[in-house]
Amino acid sequence: MMKSCKLFIVPLILIVLACNFSCKKSNNINLSTIRIAKLDVAHNGGVRHNRMVYDQFNNVDSIIVIGGGLDTGYYGYTYFNYIGSSYNIMDGNGNFLSIYAYSNGSIFKVLKKDTLNLLYNTNNQVVQVNVVTPISSYPYVAVTSEYYNWKDGDLTDWNVNGFNYKYDYDNSHSGQIGDALRVNTFIYYGRSIFKSSHIPTAYYTGNIMTEQYLYTYDGSGRISVFTKILVDHTGRLNDTTTYTYFY
Repeated sequence: MMKSCKLFIVPLILIVLACNFSCKKSNNINLSTIRIAKLDVAHNGGVRHNRMVYDQFNNVDSIIVIGGGLDTGYYGYTYFNYIGSSYNIMDGNGNFLSIYAYSNGSIFKVLKKDTLNLLYNTNNQVVQVNVVTPISSYPYVAVTSEYYNWKDGDLTDWNVNGFNYKYDYDNSHSGQIGDALRVNTFIYYGRSIFKSSHIPTAYYTGNIMTEQYLYTYDGSGRISVFTKILVDHTGRLNDTTTYTYFY
């Protein structure tokens, strides 16, 4: 009986060890290379189901959008056409953007009604954005400059027309495509412009918190749900948008 028991326990231990190894291996993923397959954005009773399609080079090829709440019946799409490292974006309404990017994927110019020119430091972090707006009198353009400051890999604060803005971070979690700093430019441009090392948790206008960010993570450390809460000047939570991710 003892021999039989040992023969049963040994294979069981091997199975448990193999399972533990497999689980640890699956959790060891590179958060900088994860791809969002679907993204549901819920706000005020509306739900936009975004489905991302990628090309053979892992660039976003198209984003298909379907309404699923009070906006059921809505349908739209965005198509990306790449020319070298740069690309054009067109939506179903005929709106058109030209994006100029370096070979490493960093965007340095966005051509639209207001042209954006982005300047980077040696760490490939945006330190200045010049917004060029056409006007009716000489010199026929107005330029507004935004200046960005970084510390320990995180975008800490920036200045626009004398107004200061800043983020707080959770240093226990690494920044990734679905966080508050990256996701909206990803949806709009097909890639993120600002990439902090850590997860942003709050946004401040001056010294007043105007947005709070909450996250739920899956077993691999990827964001599964991101909740953005707007905060009014009295400190009350008065508006919520929920982002749900599928990879």
